[in-house]
Parts: sequence; C-alpha cells; structure tokens
Amino acid sequence: MTEQTPATAPSATPFLMFQGEAGAAMDLYLAVFGPHVPASELRRDLFDGSTPRGEEWAGKVSHGEIEVAGQRLRFFDSFTEHAFGFTPAVSLFVELESPEAVDALAEALTAACGQDYMPAGDYGFSRRFAWVGDRFGMTWQLNAA
Repeated sequence: MTEQTPATAPSATPFLMFQGEAGAAMDLYLAVFGPHVPASELRRDLFDGSTPRGEEWAGKVSHGEIEVAGQRLRFFDSFTEHAFGFTPAVSLFVELESPEAVDALAEALTAACGQDYMPAGDYGFSRRFAWVGDRFGMTWQLNAA
C-alpha cells in the first residue's frame, strides 16, 4: 500500500467575483487595511488575450489572493457577464485594536461611492463599530471590541 499525501488541507475561503475590477479591489484592500492589520498579497495571476473576450480582457485577474487580518480572500474577474453582485447579506467582520482604526477604515472604504450601513459609532456592544460598503459593493463590519 502506498501512502498518499493530500494536495491541500480542507478549507473554506471567501471567493469574491468581480467583472473586471478584481485587481483594483485587491489594491484598495491592501492599501486601506495594511496600516491597521496585517495585510499581504499572496498571488495575482492575470488573464492573457486567449479568453473568450479576447485582448480586452488581458490583464484582468484570473486568480488572486490576499490575506487581511489572517483571513485569506480569493479574487476573480468573471469574463461572463452576470446581473448580480455583492449584497450586504454577507459581510466580512474585521476586529481592530482601536476606535481610530475603525474610523479610518470606514472613511477609506466608503470614499468614492461607498455606503454607510451603520456609521462609525458606539452602539453599546463595542467601543467602536461601523458597517460599510465599498465602491465594489463588498460590505465590511469593522469592530474595536
């Protein structure tokens, strides 16, 4: 009997699908989270001109991964058009060390057409909390316990 090693350990990773803006989203998240929590780019593979959409799709993200506060996130640009996007029904919850970090991240994520679902404030269950949506439609719950 031959011993086999599994290719990867079982895991669950949020998979964020965009329509041409995955690279911009990765850049934004690394820039705004980096000063407040550990954030790093793990991988960014780009489409070449051989997709069904041709050269216009070259340079879009075929597989991207970043890690924010220890959570790996996968990114993908779908070259198939679809009529759905992100919804506030699913959000990423980020624990932060200070109320100032909540304020700074809420401001940065809502800049350029973001949305405040619950503006940064004291809601009684934490020192500072905000629930915001960024310009891509991704929603974030930011908490300083």
